[in-house]
Amino acid sequence: MGRLVFLFASSLLLMVAATTVSAAILEHSFYAKNLTVTRLCNRQVITAVNDSFPGPSLRVQEGDKLIIHVFNISPFKITIHWRGVSQLMSAWSDGPEMITQCAIRPGNNYTYKYRITKQEGTLFWHAHSSFLRATVHGAIIIHPRARHSYPFPKPYREVPILLGEWWNANVVDVENQALALGIGPNISNAYTINGWPGDLYPCSQNQMYKQWVCDQILDEGDGKLSRTGTRIAQ
Repeated sequence: MGRLVFLFASSLLLMVAATTVSAAILEHSFYAKNLTVTRLCNRQVITAVNDSFPGPSLRVQEGDKLIIHVFNISPFKITIHWRGVSQLMSAWSDGPEMITQCAIRPGNNYTYKYRITKQEGTLFWHAHSSFLRATVHGAIIIHPRARHSYPFPKPYREVPILLGEWWNANVVDVENQALALGIGPNISNAYTINGWPGDLYPCSQNQMYKQWVCDQILDEGDGKLSRTGTRIAQ
């Protein structure tokens, strides 16, 4: 009996060790503050994370633990929601304001701690206070554990694509006006890809996101080569 208990305990320890070896603790700091950008012929102050719009992409492996320190230097209260993350045993780090936490007031900070469990793929983080999510957002890219394969052929390259909307106004004012009037918010002035409007919008001919996919070089004969593919651009 004692031998069976010993073998069972040893097996559990080996399983825990195998799980722990391939996991890491990743620590990041998010600084939410004002950022001045130019879109659609206008210079505008927005709220952004780490002086970047969109915000930084988080690249992790399944099983990793994330520790994110959020410092609110903006004039607005804020929380960060990790959309799609299961939050097993860490619901207090989910981020919805007044549901799992109070808002982080200007000049204050909050630390989110959670583990990525049995999830792979691309998820999304964004502000969960008012319309700030329009400019406070970014990607969460979850790779398989070390020595584990992708559930599909491993891609040659990964490029996050974030679709959004742009208002020529303070997005907090847009929301407050809608609430005060009891109507829907004003329609956005542009759609964006990775924070950039397309060349169909004013003053945006040189302000758009471009990315070639399925790129091929075709031999047309007579020594002529042509390039084909799909360009993601707006």
